[in-house]
Amino acid sequence: MYISRTNIIEHIPEFEADIVLVCCAGYPNYGDELLLKSWLDNIFLRDSKIKVLVECPVPGNCSVLLGDYDGRVRYQDAVWKIVWGAPHCPIDAFNYGIKLFEACDKNNGLRFMFGHYKKAKLMHFIGGGFIRKGWDNHFSLLGLAIAIKKRFHLNLSMSGQGFCPIDEVFLPIFKTALENFEHVSCRDLPSLKVVEKLSCVDPDTVVDDTFLISDSPLFSGKENQKERVVICIQNDIKDSFISALLLRQIHLLLAEDPERELVVAEFCPNYDLTCVSEISQLFKSPTIISFEKLWNGRVLNKSDICVGTRYHFHLIASRSGCRGIFGSPDAYLRH
Repeated sequence: MYISRTNIIEHIPEFEADIVLVCCAGYPNYGDELLLKSWLDNIFLRDSKIKVLVECPVPGNCSVLLGDYDGRVRYQDAVWKIVWGAPHCPIDAFNYGIKLFEACDKNNGLRFMFGHYKKAKLMHFIGGGFIRKGWDNHFSLLGLAIAIKKRFHLNLSMSGQGFCPIDEVFLPIFKTALENFEHVSCRDLPSLKVVEKLSCVDPDTVVDDTFLISDSPLFSGKENQKERVVICIQNDIKDSFISALLLRQIHLLLAEDPERELVVAEFCPNYDLTCVSEISQLFKSPTIISFEKLWNGRVLNKSDICVGTRYHFHLIASRSGCRGIFGSPDAYLRH
């Protein structure tokens, strides 16, 4: 690419993706990035030459954390630019996604980004709970996906989705949307029942996308380590009844063995550190494992007792055989 004397871009380098992955990674939040890494690793394990376009909210962070896999991966936020402008009503957001994409050629912020879709065969929504009630503007993703399928003639699929809770009034359009998908799997039983009720696609086994990897990257594998109480309480429910119950459990664990070390794991940078001062006042000053150390891996032990509110924190811990206590007001997706 070069700039001519008239300051017009003479050539725009092309990246022609074979697969488009849509995810919620990049904020960052350890679980979302791990889901994306699980998919990318599996794709390239099967085909080392394939090109993948990742649609994510914060492409810069994803690029730093995951890299470009030797030029085979590119990150952008084209679909999320549309999501952020969508109304916070599922039906209106769904229609907004269709209309915005149909007009994207007239939008200088979008027209070049969708050029990467020209040869894509598949648009896949990787696991997460980001299309559900509470994230109503995210329903624009479904309308957008249908419009993209119509233009580029690609297939649509989803895996490891958590759709519940979902507004009943949206179910007819939700059914219409899912009928455009060749494959849908859910990560929890309530979501599976919604898809089965709509009878629009044969849902697959209930499983989270982190099970794409056989290993638990957080854990060291060291045996006979001293027990620690590892805590991860997110800031948005720090002052809730759930948080109070977990603090009570921490008190009981320390009463059993006062020598147990307290550790706070930062799964979401800064947001998971707001509990540190309260823990220090109630018990003792905890050791902090930063997001960066968690991402680099092998910092937790199978002897740790995990207490907290982050879904993937406990899912990965349970896979590794850890004891733990999980609490969340969003009981729908914890089945």
